[in-house]
Amino acid sequence: MKPWKVAALSALVLMLLMTWPFVRAIISPPTAAVESQLGGDFELVRQDGETVALSALAREGGWLTFMHSDCGVACEDELAHLSAQTPLPIIVVSTNPEVDSPERLAQWLGSRAQIIGLTGSGQAVARVAARYRLPISGTDETLEYPLRWYQLGAAGSLIKLWPAGVVLD
Repeated sequence: MKPWKVAALSALVLMLLMTWPFVRAIISPPTAAVESQLGGDFELVRQDGETVALSALAREGGWLTFMHSDCGVACEDELAHLSAQTPLPIIVVSTNPEVDSPERLAQWLGSRAQIIGLTGSGQAVARVAARYRLPISGTDETLEYPLRWYQLGAAGSLIKLWPAGVVLD
């Protein structure tokens, strides 16, 4: 075989190998099983002291977020902003369960029936945060995490991830 034919054939094989990941992604899109790895049902303690499952709280859909009672104005504004746009339940998982007891959540969230506060052991909350891929860092005094909203469908299934300041149509 002539050297130029070997070079051309080698170049063609190399191009095919380099483009295969892109071609494979087009002809075989990710399955729903991969997407379902984010989110899922869990049980934590509600602000009234009862252990509840997410699927029971969001039977017809809802909104899930992670906050803590010492978050301040940013969290209060987000809660007010979303609750003005939707009648669905807003479920707040505490990012600081050592401080946010059910009683403290009840005091913080007050009588806003639409907003449900959840807490639990540090390990239980960490598992839920990991399931929703929420990075939490810092100490009790300086917790750092992104403020985001998880839109839930029936029985708490994840529909979409929204940034803070979500505006619904």
